[in-house]
Amino acid sequence: MAPSRAPNASGWYRSGVTLTWSGTDSTSGIAACTSPLTYSGPDTTAVTESGSCQDNAGNWSAAPLTLHYDSTAPTTTPAPSPAPNANGWLNSGVQVTWNGSDATSGVASCSAKSSYSSPDTAGTTLSGSCTDNAGNTGSGSFTVKLDTVKPVLSLPKVA
Repeated sequence: MAPSRAPNASGWYRSGVTLTWSGTDSTSGIAACTSPLTYSGPDTTAVTESGSCQDNAGNWSAAPLTLHYDSTAPTTTPAPSPAPNANGWLNSGVQVTWNGSDATSGVASCSAKSSYSSPDTAGTTLSGSCTDNAGNTGSGSFTVKLDTVKPVLSLPKVA
């Protein structure tokens, strides 16, 4: 049995893979083997596919293969520190940590922290990404609304 290609370094497939069973028999020869099978989902931590070959004398042998398959990108969530106020604004610089979540293969890595401290802005977007163990990458963003300038007060006029 041979897959059409090897899994990634972590042992995962993230796109369809064709499994082909073949055999040898030095006495009577091979009569037939299971037809090739392409596995392309659903995502699973483990699925076992089996195939077999039969020789011309009627003997057969089976060969299973366990696949790990994840074609879904992880979610990437920003975690700003400090958090914006109830109105969505910050009054000092922010550092954003990128957190990932992946239900099947798990998260392998996420972008380094992003920082923003100037100039003041009503909407600057920071972006990050996370990659799962199957090699899928998902992205996320955080919109910075920063105002570090104190309001100017107008004193009432005294009559």
